[in-house]
Amino acid sequence: MNKSYFKKICIGTAQFGNKYGISNKNRKTSALEAKKIIKLAKSKKINYFDTAESYGNSHKILGKCKLKNHNIITKIYLKKYRDINSTIDKFLKDLKIKKLYAILIHNPEILLSKDGINLFDELTRLKSKGLIKKIGVSEYSVARLQKIINSYQLDIVSFPFNPFDNRLVASGLLKKLKKNNIEIHARSIFLQGLLLMDNSKIPRKLRKWNNVLSTFENLSNKSSASRLKLCLDYVLSVKEIDKITLGVENHNQLKEILINVSNKVEKREINFKYISSLSNPLMWL
Repeated sequence: MNKSYFKKICIGTAQFGNKYGISNKNRKTSALEAKKIIKLAKSKKINYFDTAESYGNSHKILGKCKLKNHNIITKIYLKKYRDINSTIDKFLKDLKIKKLYAILIHNPEILLSKDGINLFDELTRLKSKGLIKKIGVSEYSVARLQKIINSYQLDIVSFPFNPFDNRLVASGLLKKLKKNNIEIHARSIFLQGLLLMDNSKIPRKLRKWNNVLSTFENLSNKSSASRLKLCLDYVLSVKEIDKITLGVENHNQLKEILINVSNKVEKREINFKYISSLSNPLMWL
């Protein structure tokens, strides 16, 4: 049993406040089920939770789960005329904590606008007050992330990483981020659950990728490892990745993930081509 990888897990909470995920056929996770997920996570010494102001009432749900000694990461949309100080105060009040582990900028493109430096400076002041430990971005674009890390001293970056999205490695960004002592959080491990779905259940708008996705299913069959296991191994075996953000709809899904993480993690040589219209959920509309 290899439980050392549990410390790499960060629980994503998008489902706590929204109906989130291409494979999610249910409504948002109930407050009761969210508490079960968090209780299970805490029992396994999983101390990181990822949320956002755009995740409905997820802040308040987390606030009822006694997480003051845990590391909470939330995301914020920055804009010129926003009172960032009072916004962070509200986050802390709803979460019932005194300090955030990290604030991730949910619209990172604003950092490259004329208002970017001033907005980043506001977050830096809050960091100096001890209200935020780390400042970072939640990003999709390799090119934009390159520009941002050349202009700003980030502490943390959240970026997609899965068998169909290896851009961090292919672009050389993974090594560059690590060289700059930037904490790396991988997300979209299962591509909103798409990589775990039977082809027959894939939404019509994505069925044009059935043949591509079938190659992953075939790989699973040949390796005698589930697609869930392949995804987890693929990301967990990358030593430069500090955390993997995993969203679950219920505590049974988390149980299954923990069982797979407990088993031997193998390095998987998976080289699928990145296709933006498949791997970027923003293009699924």
